[in-house]
Amino acid sequence: MGIRETQIQGLPSEAEKFLDENAKKSELKICSECKHQTGGERILTKCGTYIGMFEEEYDLSRYELKDGGYADEYEQCSPWSSGPVIFLGLKVVVKEEVGEREYKIEWSEQEIEERL
Repeated sequence: MGIRETQIQGLPSEAEKFLDENAKKSELKICSECKHQTGGERILTKCGTYIGMFEEEYDLSRYELKDGGYADEYEQCSPWSSGPVIFLGLKVVVKEEVGEREYKIEWSEQEIEERL
C-alpha cells in the first residue's frame, strides 16, 4: 500500500534551461580571503500559491527576465497517483519592440504519463 502524499514534479527541464539562460540573477560576490561565493541566484518573487493534498500551501514564483519581461510558474495539471502529482508550467512574457509576447513552456503528455 503506497503512502498518500503530494508529489511535486516542478517545472519541465526546458523551463529550467530557459530560466538558467534568461532570468536575472543576484550579484555574484566572492570573498577575497576565503574565496567563498554568494549570490548568483535567480531573482524571483511570489506570484501565487497552489495547495497540496493536506491543504499545505506551496509558493509559485515570478522570475525577472534580462529583457525586462517576466516568467510566472503556474499549476499545469495535478493528476492523482496516491496523491496529487503536481506539474508546473511556465508562462513567459517577453518584451519586444512593439509590445509584449506571451507563450508557455509545459510538460508534454508523454512526460506526464512517464512520471505517473
